[in-house]
Amino acid sequence: MSEVFKVVFFGQLQSGAEAEQVVVAFSERFKVDNETARNLLKTDREVDLKKNLTREQAEQYQAALERTGLVVRIDPMADQLSLEPMNTGEAEEKEKQPEPPCPKCGADRVEDGTCLECGVVVSKYLAIQAKAEDAETDDADPYAAPQADLVDHEQGEMTGPNSVPAGHGWAWIVKGWWHFKQSPLVWVLALVIWFVIAILVNLVPILGGILTNLFAPVVMGGFMLGARAQDEGDKFEIGHLFAGFSNNMGQLVLVGVIYMAGFLLLGVIVALFAGGMFATMGDSEMMQNPEAMAAMMLSPTILLLFLLVMALAIPLMMAYWFAPALVVLDGLKAIDAMKLSIRGCLKNVLPFLVYGIVGMVLFILGAIPFGLGLLVVLPMMVASIYVGYRDIYFNKSR
Repeated sequence: MSEVFKVVFFGQLQSGAEAEQVVVAFSERFKVDNETARNLLKTDREVDLKKNLTREQAEQYQAALERTGLVVRIDPMADQLSLEPMNTGEAEEKEKQPEPPCPKCGADRVEDGTCLECGVVVSKYLAIQAKAEDAETDDADPYAAPQADLVDHEQGEMTGPNSVPAGHGWAWIVKGWWHFKQSPLVWVLALVIWFVIAILVNLVPILGGILTNLFAPVVMGGFMLGARAQDEGDKFEIGHLFAGFSNNMGQLVLVGVIYMAGFLLLGVIVALFAGGMFATMGDSEMMQNPEAMAAMMLSPTILLLFLLVMALAIPLMMAYWFAPALVVLDGLKAIDAMKLSIRGCLKNVLPFLVYGIVGMVLFILGAIPFGLGLLVVLPMMVASIYVGYRDIYFNKSR
């Protein structure tokens, strides 16, 4: 008989976590009322939050609970008829063993629970397989314990990034429209509030621009949480605009740091390249001749500079595109999320081409009536990012 485990809470919170913030995070993630979560935190005894789990399932529950601010441990469920002591060296033994090959593609390139070959999160992939087996056994056992889904109340488990047909680029925008029309006034108001805050912050020289770029992923993470709430039958609320500040904010800010640092480096490269080119011209007659200047701007050198900028900027944008969603909804680290975002974009060049063309047309049309159409286009496109994330990283057929 295979060994089973339980996840135990023993009254401790993560370092620096505030009780009320943990209550809110726990309630939102696991769909319980605040009072139930608050009573859990007040307990003076150990509480078995989940029993009869495989090792992979238990680790998944542990990771999700720790992201809300709880400190939990995984205990083996010992046989009641056994007098043998528990193996206290199990964790140490596990650390010494190399990570097994990826259960999806069989590759040996597995680091920190993520397959570098196909991008699958191993624990989540194994969990969905275990759930499928549990469903079969539960049908045959009328006395089986109910399976409360504490971890990932999202639809399905991450199995991607997957390649999707080109037409899905249009489908992302259509579903983004669906999200918008569920709560149009709230979506518009949330975006207007963010734009006003960004404008006011940018009034502070230099520092304002830095802060806006650093916290933009945090705000985007909040929008992703709001879109997920709609996907699950709840409402998008103004509070979702700030929800990212209480959901893995540190990693969301790190996404902004990496993104901004990348573009700063790109700016330095362009400045050095362009500066060197203009320096060679000096005070020559070319600087005074508009025709000569125009010819220079169309020269192979300028074309090479443009290609260099695109070659560096596009990967940065790909790394940023899905990163806030992967961080706030799946708890990934910033660097892992940005790597996975690049993989997702590279696997879906054609859908993004369709998406980009349609999106550009919508932006042009939205800008024509004094820009008022952008009040519809912008929230719709923001929601479409969540739709694309779900489509690429969560394959429902698996």
